[in-house]
Amino acid sequence: MERNHFLQSQEWADFQKSLNLNRAFFNFNMDGLKSIYQKNNFPFGFNYFYFPRGLIFKKEINKLELDNFINLFKQGTRPLNKSISLKIEPNENYSKELEDILKSSGFKKAKSIQPEETIIIDLEKSEDELLREMEHDTRYAIRYANRQGVQVIRLETIEDKKKYFEDFWNIFKETNSKHTLRIYKKSYYENFSNLNGKLKSYIYLAQINGQNIASAIFLSYGSETFYMFAGSRTGFAKFNAPSLIIWTAIRDFKLNGFKSLDLWGISDTNAKWLGVTRFKRGFRGKSIKYMGTWEYPLNKFYFYLFNLIKFILRR
Repeated sequence: MERNHFLQSQEWADFQKSLNLNRAFFNFNMDGLKSIYQKNNFPFGFNYFYFPRGLIFKKEINKLELDNFINLFKQGTRPLNKSISLKIEPNENYSKELEDILKSSGFKKAKSIQPEETIIIDLEKSEDELLREMEHDTRYAIRYANRQGVQVIRLETIEDKKKYFEDFWNIFKETNSKHTLRIYKKSYYENFSNLNGKLKSYIYLAQINGQNIASAIFLSYGSETFYMFAGSRTGFAKFNAPSLIIWTAIRDFKLNGFKSLDLWGISDTNAKWLGVTRFKRGFRGKSIKYMGTWEYPLNKFYFYLFNLIKFILRR
């Protein structure tokens, strides 16, 4: 049985709705199967359905339950004549057994929407234990940043987050431009930074002599926390501010009773992620590989046509 993920929360759906994106959100609740899912619209009336990090089954996923879900979804969702596919992301660790079940039910592996691999830090361990388990270079980076006088401030009230959002944004934008990474519009991160309920965001800023040199936004949901967006200024790498930001957040979240920190995404195969993957691995949390995104064709003709078009455009 899956645990509930923040991407499956009503608060996350409400946040997505506030962005006025070209998608609609629904609650699936049939025969004991529960989930929040979205309908993403394409031009000319085409669409696909997406269950982010979840489909809450009554028990362990098996072929019978998966086939039952597909039938229930088709029966309860009309019309489907221009629906290309149904995408799900089981919030489960990877297993060959579950992969075989998904394939036997007609699902095909798709490009991952959410990070397929991550590192999770156990905040129930002591600070000494967490430091001891880190790579030597990461421990050194944290201590060096402290010795150099790097100061980290945490912002969690709406007033403070609004006041300092531009500081975060300028650093984040610079980092992503430098590495030519895809980002959303500024309003996405601004709205994200204002989350302040069951889903709550926190802005961290690292400063040296009063100058902002690194920033990050974290998220909390239930007993879990997530390292979501981060950046650092060019020319200040020697101060190791990003390492101190994460360590400061670890200590803060431990103090406030949270149980884990998800560093939210690593990849040993994506060249653009290699540097950040090495950085995150330095904290030596538990490496997790999820099942990733799986796609079930709802209309085989359109499904294969759209995939052919995507293949041609990528060439």
